[in-house]
Amino acid sequence: MELDPKRYPIGLYIPPTDITAVDLSKWIQVIEDFPAALKAVVSNLPGTSLDNSYRENGWSARQLIFHLFDSHVNSYIRFKWTLTEDKPRIKAYDENGWTDIEDFRDYSIPEALELIELFHKRWSLLLRSINEKNWNRKFIHPESGEKTLAENLGLYAWHCNHHLAHLKMIK
Repeated sequence: MELDPKRYPIGLYIPPTDITAVDLSKWIQVIEDFPAALKAVVSNLPGTSLDNSYRENGWSARQLIFHLFDSHVNSYIRFKWTLTEDKPRIKAYDENGWTDIEDFRDYSIPEALELIELFHKRWSLLLRSINEKNWNRKFIHPESGEKTLAENLGLYAWHCNHHLAHLKMIK
């Protein structure tokens, strides 16, 4: 099956078989660097393009920016649950439903980018505090099953780059 390059511009996330300390460090750096990369991409968007999408029936730039915050906050909470509970069953959320809620329409993009920047600082501090043993702690996702914190970090580093690529496609 061939992937739609507009939907998956950097391909699907395929976790490495063995996640190393180098992988973890690289992925944490992606999380730390993401707000600056996001600001750079958004600043290059034409002023009228925030409501344009990267593909037919795809999210607009504005929806993507708010999705990134919502998704990353959910991931952060999953990390906290997993660090404080034994194999918690986490709650999934309806990403499309969240992007349809109109709360983002009147919120300024500069404020949203600042919120993401401040949040990613906090998330990065948490990630840097996790010791080697705790990266193997697991949570249970109702749709995708058991995941380690290391696997989740790799997924979210990919998620950052995946949506940056979408934003770069918007005209």
